[in-house]
Amino acid sequence: MTDADQPEHVVDVYADVSCPFAHFSLRRFTERRHRAGADIGEAFNLAIREALFEQGRAIGDPDVLGEIAARFDLVVPDAASARAAVDADFVEGQRRGVTGSPYFIVGGAPFFCPTLDIERQGEHLRIDIDDAELDRFIDRALQ
Repeated sequence: MTDADQPEHVVDVYADVSCPFAHFSLRRFTERRHRAGADIGEAFNLAIREALFEQGRAIGDPDVLGEIAARFDLVVPDAASARAAVDADFVEGQRRGVTGSPYFIVGGAPFFCPTLDIERQGEHLRIDIDDAELDRFIDRALQ
């Protein structure tokens, strides 16, 4: 098998669309990957999150979702099909040991929220940027 026959490195992502940690992590991952010259095509995913977190749009509104999907030549599935796909992904995530959002799997190695160090301190969370873990994750994803 030649290098051209090798499949691209796949990064599986389990991320709640309404999770701000996932939004932050996916943005940082995408920016770092683009700087490294890699691309795995998650533009629609990022557009949905940008609409929610940066534009304050109601992405649950079928018109808003349809407008965003149309920019990528995508068709929004009917509610029953969408629910079935979400449920199937949830079951698959449980089977694979996903513990929260965002959760990445690269070559079998799990990474939970690799851009942030989150620690509960009493009733509050302490959240710091974790560049070392992001570097480890990016190195694995781009191998």
